[in-house]
Amino acid sequence: MIGTFPGGGRLWGGPYTVPQFAVMAATFGAMMLTRTVWGVFGLFDIVLALGVPYAAGFAVRKVQVDGRNPLAVIASAAGLAAAPRGGRLEGRSVPRCRPRAVTGVCTLSAATPKPVAGLAVHAAGPAPATPPNGMLPASGVAALLAQRARRASADGEA
Repeated sequence: MIGTFPGGGRLWGGPYTVPQFAVMAATFGAMMLTRTVWGVFGLFDIVLALGVPYAAGFAVRKVQVDGRNPLAVIASAAGLAAAPRGGRLEGRSVPRCRPRAVTGVCTLSAATPKPVAGLAVHAAGPAPATPPNGMLPASGVAALLAQRARRASADGEA
């Protein structure tokens, strides 16, 4: 807070927050730089030079963006705009890599499954063929169906 004194006094219209004071100072500076544009009213120029910054500071006191003060919102937006696209990791910008397909190899090897008592597997269609490399399929149901198909083909040959 700007404008409160230890003895209990305060500035006229205050106390002011730092964003209010910054807006008043910036508005006053901008008005002094552009005085040739608006400074044609004589003594009324002093009223404008002091009244417009005060009104801008008062407006900043009342305006809130999602419960935050407007200068904090502007600072956050500027920080977001200046941040690297990939973000930061340990204070350094993270380089962006082109997306690429992930490839990998998965090998499954299993022993011959033991039959489970009382379990009957009913297939809706023909049983899947055994893979050419002789390995069993990955899922348990597929493994049971493949075992049943092998037994059926062995029984049919005999």
